[in-house]
Amino acid sequence: MKVKTMAKTICASCGKSKGNRSCLLLQNEIICPVCCVAKRNEQCLGCEHYLAAKRMEMERYRSTGKHPFVLNMTHEDEIDAVLARLEKSKDGNLAAAELEKYQDMTSHFYCFAKGVIFLFLDAPEEAVPFFHKAVSLFPYFSAAWYNLSSALMKCARIPEAYDACRILLNLSGPDSKFYAMAKDRIREMEEFTEQNTPFSLQEYIERMKRFEHYYSLIPKDPQQAANGFLELLEKEPDHVQSHGNLGICYSFLGRKADAERELRKALELDPGYDIARTNLHMVAKMQEGIPLPESHQCSYLGMEFYKQKLRLENSHNPVERQAIRELFALCGIKSLETASDDQKK
Repeated sequence: MKVKTMAKTICASCGKSKGNRSCLLLQNEIICPVCCVAKRNEQCLGCEHYLAAKRMEMERYRSTGKHPFVLNMTHEDEIDAVLARLEKSKDGNLAAAELEKYQDMTSHFYCFAKGVIFLFLDAPEEAVPFFHKAVSLFPYFSAAWYNLSSALMKCARIPEAYDACRILLNLSGPDSKFYAMAKDRIREMEEFTEQNTPFSLQEYIERMKRFEHYYSLIPKDPQQAANGFLELLEKEPDHVQSHGNLGICYSFLGRKADAERELRKALELDPGYDIARTNLHMVAKMQEGIPLPESHQCSYLGMEFYKQKLRLENSHNPVERQAIRELFALCGIKSLETASDDQKK
């Protein structure tokens, strides 16, 4: 009696080996493990096999310190000496002058030191781009991720600071000092949100990500954006930026009176909010029922929660940008687009 066997699935790529993996690049055709490895590129970020390989890479770094990144180590000792002298002298301006002798934006360590000095000089906004660059060049740079979270906290950019700490927790492991420091930083964020908002940390971060999504919709779908800002205002009726952005949505929809009302409400809540005042002057030139002309739409001033989006790393170098996105995917941090899709469901 013959025993029936299942037909072997041949790899759609090489046509020889047994296929057992669905390939995103080949419209979910079945391929073999060897071809899977050979074909991988930045478009595979959503593939479980790609992410599994990246997790193994991270685990290898945590246990051995080995990594696949090519680093520029020129002047590392000299830069380290500059930071050591800064720790003793407390003279940030002197350290900044000394560091410039080793200026090199391809050096992760130079970028890190530049950020540290700006942070020491109480200039966190200036520090953030340098820490961003440092972790772009070397995504496993734990000290840079921690200092980035410090700079972002000082700028009250909580979601970005939180994401940086989550990455640090994954990079360092429970026995590392950076792991403990990241845990402490997250507790600090929880206290900050409790003291300054009516929300928990997680609610606050989710709310800010939704705000960011609605903000991005203003020029494309002002009605949907308006609905989003109205939803945010239900739970926090005095949120200045939601009123201001709602006013811009109404101007795009030709609702002049409603736009002026919302912008005035934003100014009533915060008389120093010059962005709303500038937009109000622009809206005053409209006619009721006629949407703000396209020629003027590009002139409105946006009212964002925060300026740079860490999860949408804006490096012009695609290799650096991909490395950051991979790291966020590995740490379970959703992109803005993914979070938006979840909200629709």
